[in-house]
Amino acid sequence: MALSDLPAESALAAAQSLGLEGLDVSIAEELSRSASYRTRQVVQDALKFLEHSCRHTLSCEDLARALRLRNVEPVFGHQGLAFSRALEDPRLFFPESVELRFEDILAGAPSPLPLDPTFSVHWLAVEGVQPAVPMNPTVNGEFVMSLGDSVATSGQGTEDTCARVQTCICQN
Repeated sequence: MALSDLPAESALAAAQSLGLEGLDVSIAEELSRSASYRTRQVVQDALKFLEHSCRHTLSCEDLARALRLRNVEPVFGHQGLAFSRALEDPRLFFPESVELRFEDILAGAPSPLPLDPTFSVHWLAVEGVQPAVPMNPTVNGEFVMSLGDSVATSGQGTEDTCARVQTCICQN
């Protein structure tokens, strides 16, 4: 058994934790071989993402991309975690976490809720006429109704605005 192979005991332990008692040892060995193979594939894909991004440290995002490449559901909550070594066993690592008091959470301001998605329909111009609505672009703060020979605006003086519109069109 190589170092990267999962032992059959881990497959038996996983089956027992799921409530599958009496799993045959040969099935557990096959499951552990399959899990080792799939794990090796994902790690190799993650290393490819690492190499192509010209970095030297494997990140959680590399593994997430490798899982997405293999059409595996993403693992949430493992972005940028710091791990500490346990004092009792140097082989045991655990994520560092900050203890929060429930009273502090309740006393704090609630986080803002995300806005509901909204859709709106807007026409920039209909049959060559630009409606005077706030969503349309303006020329010097005035709404342009038409860009033809006669220019009607919501401001004053159509001749002055016509000259500004022609200048604006010529510059673009």
